[in-house]
Amino acid sequence: RAPRSRPFSAAWPHSCPSAALLLATPSKGSVTGVHGSAVSSSSLLNPYEYAVNGALVSSLLNVPSLDDAHRGGVVMDDHFVARDRMGRLLVFMGRLAQDGAVPTNADTSDLTSNASSAVVRGIGVDEATALLLDPTGNATTGGPTLTAVGDGTAYACELSSDSLRAMTCKEGEPLSVPAVACERLTAAGFYNYSDPAAGTFDLAAWKGSGVRYKFDVDNGVITGDPYGP
Repeated sequence: RAPRSRPFSAAWPHSCPSAALLLATPSKGSVTGVHGSAVSSSSLLNPYEYAVNGALVSSLLNVPSLDDAHRGGVVMDDHFVARDRMGRLLVFMGRLAQDGAVPTNADTSDLTSNASSAVVRGIGVDEATALLLDPTGNATTGGPTLTAVGDGTAYACELSSDSLRAMTCKEGEPLSVPAVACERLTAAGFYNYSDPAAGTFDLAAWKGSGVRYKFDVDNGVITGDPYGP
């Protein structure tokens, strides 16, 4: 029986090997359930609700290939489609930017006027799915790559500088952010990770072999299909 998705290790930081299975988040983007599990529907209506405030912590574990490529601006979530967690992932991403947790050349304390280089990225992994991390897997650049294995899908999402400038992420107000860019990777089975059909993703380029699409969040409501066509 295929295991459930596990982007996080129950015994972390000691049980994650230096290569192969991606089990943990980089610092700046760690998620816990210390105040209960944040739910997409309520988190979108108030990005600063109690469960979200307890979810974002820092410095639990570093994944160097992610940190080196994205300077800590990546957050991860699991059970993704099964528990409809796209909304809460976007809230976490918005909070990382709004609260100044993402190191950029811009002053993230005033994203509406000065976010020329701010980019926030997130990865969602569904149940019975995992991502294999190869720190030097890209044949051209030697950069880090991910390969989706298992029975489900994984998602790589990005909020660009333009999206962050237009974003509303405030306490007591619904989240609004335009042009959320995502890519859906389809796994090819737990024993077929070398199969050309397995979804792969270049972390440095933030681009892979999956289906790319965009959607908006307007006053706490996702318009369009958040999991793609």
